[in-house]
Amino acid sequence: MTRASTVNSVSTGTDAWHTFAIPRLGIPAIRTTDGPNGARGTRYFNGVPSACLPCGTALGATFDTDLVFELGRLLAAECKAKGAHVLLGPTINIQRGPLGGRGFESFSEDPVLSGTLAGAYCAGVKELGVIPTLKHLVCNDQEHERIAVSALVTERALREIYLLPFQLAIKAAKPGALMTSYNKVNGCHASESPQLLSDIVRKEWGYEGLIMSDWFVFTSFFLPPPLLSVQSCPNENTSQVRHLQWRQRSQRGPRPRNARPYAVPRASSNARADSQQGLGEDT
Repeated sequence: MTRASTVNSVSTGTDAWHTFAIPRLGIPAIRTTDGPNGARGTRYFNGVPSACLPCGTALGATFDTDLVFELGRLLAAECKAKGAHVLLGPTINIQRGPLGGRGFESFSEDPVLSGTLAGAYCAGVKELGVIPTLKHLVCNDQEHERIAVSALVTERALREIYLLPFQLAIKAAKPGALMTSYNKVNGCHASESPQLLSDIVRKEWGYEGLIMSDWFVFTSFFLPPPLLSVQSCPNENTSQVRHLQWRQRSQRGPRPRNARPYAVPRASSNARADSQQGLGEDT
């Protein structure tokens, strides 16, 4: 791959749900789809109807790995009907309190139950050739200020409660993708943390699958070299590409004085129109 194609492939996409294709290398575009309890496809509104499964918390209450495995197979079939290669689920964050706006997506406040069910879910999805995505690594347990908030957590709590579901699911099913969270963990954004991604996920757990950020989550392009391989979510943000191209040209040199970390852009009128009209057609 050329430097330009490498930058494009890890930092952006053709729209919110597709990665760039590289025809000369025979690499097709990859379509992703939300979400944990139903394959939505590429439209936010007025899309092709999808099966809506019980939410993660309801499934967690069953303690039934066989049932969750079969639901994973059903979700994979739905993904194929929508032409999607990657399912952005399951969500296995810990339900710390009732005010978390997305707590219903997660299985349980118990890390062992969460990791066990997530393993069954991923195995079911994989059986039909679709890639499941564990999310959101890690401590993404509140929605308020979720991009700016820093979860302050001890090493023991981090490993025994918050990381354990991911560790168990990876060991049980080897899912093909892992999504990082919006928030910071002990002051460092999860998508940029050498401790989380390099030391724990890659080295300790031996995980070899794709690690992607959540949508528009990159906050800095002055990352340690091992983290430059983290896949950004598919989107059309060209400022990300320019920052990475500068980073490549500079050979990871010092940060220029006038450079700013990447900031999450406000939605443009075009982006709002896309979200209202749908991004692409479902197959």
